[in-house]
Amino acid sequence: PVLPSDVGNMEVSHIPRYGTLPPPEEKKKLPSAIRVVGGSMQALEVLGTVLGRDFLQRIALPCVLAERINLADAAQAIGKIYAASLSSGLSTSKLVERLREFLLSPGVDVRCHAVQSIGVIAKHHNDFHAQDLALLVARSEVHPQVLDRLVTCVPDLFAHAIKAKDGAKNSAAGGSSPLSSRGHSKVNTPPRLTRRRQSLEGNTSSQDMSNLLKNSVDDHFIRASPEVVSLFCRSIISVVESHSDSSNVPEDCVKRCTQAAVALVRSVGRDRFPEISDLFRFLLRSPSFRDSLAGHLHLICRFLSPPNFSDVSVAGAPPAAHALIEAYLDAFLVVPDAAKASDSNNLLAVTLWTWQSLIDASGRMTTLLCQLPLILAALPPKQRRLEWLCVLQSIYHAFLAARGVIVDSAPWEYMEGNGECCTVNGETVSLGSLSRQLQGVQLAYAFPAAAAIMKQAGVDWLLSKIVHQALSEDDDAKLRWTMARSLHVFPALFGPNSARGLADQMLRMLHDADLDVAEAVHKSYLEFADAVRAQDPSLVDKVTEDFTNSSLWSRRLHFAIYQAEQLILLLHMRDVPDVDNTCVSTAISLLSAETTEVRKQAAMASASILSYLPPTLECRKRLLDTLLQCSEGTCRQKQTLLWACEQMLIENPEIFKQHFLAPLKQIAHMPATKVKSRSLVHNYAWVLLGRVNEKFGREVGTGS
Repeated sequence: PVLPSDVGNMEVSHIPRYGTLPPPEEKKKLPSAIRVVGGSMQALEVLGTVLGRDFLQRIALPCVLAERINLADAAQAIGKIYAASLSSGLSTSKLVERLREFLLSPGVDVRCHAVQSIGVIAKHHNDFHAQDLALLVARSEVHPQVLDRLVTCVPDLFAHAIKAKDGAKNSAAGGSSPLSSRGHSKVNTPPRLTRRRQSLEGNTSSQDMSNLLKNSVDDHFIRASPEVVSLFCRSIISVVESHSDSSNVPEDCVKRCTQAAVALVRSVGRDRFPEISDLFRFLLRSPSFRDSLAGHLHLICRFLSPPNFSDVSVAGAPPAAHALIEAYLDAFLVVPDAAKASDSNNLLAVTLWTWQSLIDASGRMTTLLCQLPLILAALPPKQRRLEWLCVLQSIYHAFLAARGVIVDSAPWEYMEGNGECCTVNGETVSLGSLSRQLQGVQLAYAFPAAAAIMKQAGVDWLLSKIVHQALSEDDDAKLRWTMARSLHVFPALFGPNSARGLADQMLRMLHDADLDVAEAVHKSYLEFADAVRAQDPSLVDKVTEDFTNSSLWSRRLHFAIYQAEQLILLLHMRDVPDVDNTCVSTAISLLSAETTEVRKQAAMASASILSYLPPTLECRKRLLDTLLQCSEGTCRQKQTLLWACEQMLIENPEIFKQHFLAPLKQIAHMPATKVKSRSLVHNYAWVLLGRVNEKFGREVGTGS
């Protein structure tokens, strides 16, 4: 062994071997004096995010704060250096003051780069300094080039609020009824089983700006006071007016201004919409913005309207938005005067104009036409003009024609010997061009709103049921899935005469080979059955007969979750024959399912069934005995019983105390020293006993 006294006599060697010491490490010192050379700022903003706190504190910050530097380069780099310093826990007060100096600099290029840095700060950090600095620019700046950079930053100022709530709450999508505010299942389907369905939902609406319109105003980064809204609106208008020819604004400027305007719509919400309506009116007067704005009207209407368009008989958007929506439609749906009357000849003229507009339209205009029902739902009934309703019908008639559906008394005729063309009002229309422009999923998504608008307006839409059937039986599974999501709203829209046909359609979708389509029906199975029963009670047997068909509910593991959730709904349909025995038998079979989530939902449903049924029924006693016998079974069976105990403690404490308290105590005092699953059940039981103590007192709960 090497003694401490020998260390001073040992040889230092770079080669590690016994009896030698390694050389001392050379400490790399950062330079004490810094001289900023040209082009180094671009390197500093990159290295600052990589090398961390020490580099920022000793090199990057002194360089940015130095006096004799290139101000434009420093203004461009200060945003990322600020973000890196904030992440490293360094003080940023000096950087804020430095950025304020850049914003007040006489050099235009310095101010432009400084405004760009504001966007970087807002995008990377939800920092209040970005708001103050942006408002400083909006109040004092007049140069159009600097204001153009500020307009570019507007979406970034809201970026954090958008990202924070992107996955928190999804709006109704992909055919989820625009008329019904009732939710569906609360179960989180396993991700591996929902990837395709999520891709379908992603195709139901334009994704370019929809994320800007999902969230409420309460969580916005910038609080949309009237002053803030007017300042940013004035900045956008100044940028547009800076171009000598407002009809020829560059495409990139149009894109930036449109994105900023839509971000402002998101920020002002329903209450402060009047402050921004003048901005959109100004933009609509410019031909350069027509195509860009056309694709955003339906998104604006979705945001301004209540969730799911729950009642299309009342205007969804605030009154201040009605005039803007009308101005939008007047700018894009320029229906010829000869086609505005209500007779059949003019309906042909509207159909011809609509189809030709579709063929000649850009992608944005096509989106506006295909989302017209959702736009009209935001207007009060008296403001939905007849020509707009005729255009709405013509859009769906174009879908029928493009699919080759033969309809009596249709406003179009197929040409003999030429299956690629048809005639409307004496003019030839190419079906191939029409089909390429139509957005089938968009039409399917908006169809419930379209049918409701027609019904509320008293317009007899003769082909509405044919359109529904064509959409529901299309070869594209995305369309069938979208229609299946909203199937439960159509019995009330189409009336008693269509109930039988809708019941047949539901059964076909329930047996669909595409499991996503079948799943959409499974989730709202009894909601649809209840809607059909309200229109035609004689169909209740036909609609509910497949609810207990195990071959259907076992095609996917989580289908049985929806079945268990809807058991209590079936129990309330007292006109279903032998409904009590049916519900109990189904619940007992689900209690022994392999999937944990199915057993949990079945246990909770069983507790609700026991609370609902009279104690004298034999089937109720059978269900109760099945649950109580779980206390003597495996750990999985004991866990199932504990779920039922928890639900029963909430719904009916008296039944819990009478039947479930003793089995709960038995499970709680079960030895749990070896098996992990047994200890989990044991702990869960003691948690429930703690709740019993809180509700009834310790003498009833743990007792001894």
